[in-house]
Amino acid sequence: MKHYPVASLLAICQQNPDRPILIPWLSKNNLLNCQPERAKQIKMLARANVEYLAEKIGDGLQDCYWISVGAILDDYFNDEKIEHKDATKDFPDSS
Repeated sequence: MKHYPVASLLAICQQNPDRPILIPWLSKNNLLNCQPERAKQIKMLARANVEYLAEKIGDGLQDCYWISVGAILDDYFNDEKIEHKDATKDFPDSS
């Protein structure tokens, strides 16, 4: 299974805001750690079921990502106590 760096996942998210964040590393063990009381059901899941759940988790993460971006920008630009350095040289606009 291929692992993607977080920066790559965020780049995908920024390029297409309607595309869910990919969760290719989700496994039955992750699900068991989250809800061990469902061990019997989780162990019976086919790979396609785990991929479906990963897609649904990605949908939720996509929503959380954009909510977080908005909240952080609001906080960043509304906080008059902090002097924010000009980061344009470090992070040029990629659009």
